[in-house]
Amino acid sequence: GNVVIDALPYAWITPAQQASYLRPAAAANLQLRIPLIGDKVVYFSASHKRWIPTIVTDVGDRDEVELEIKPGVWLQREAQQRVLRWCAS
Repeated sequence: GNVVIDALPYAWITPAQQASYLRPAAAANLQLRIPLIGDKVVYFSASHKRWIPTIVTDVGDRDEVELEIKPGVWLQREAQQRVLRWCAS
């Protein structure tokens, strides 16, 4: 169906336009990256229902991450696949 994106909050994009204008997720995002402190990422907030830019502030022994916008909350590898996208460096 139609979608709205953050960059154009009042414009509905039809499936035909999506096929022409929107690119698939980068191949790097299809596989989980090894997170590093300082990585720039976007985090999907379920409560705000949008992607939010942030930074990885800490990485645990099993590659779980803590984000600048969620101090004290550790995202396990399984959750990262759903809610994190790495920004191009």
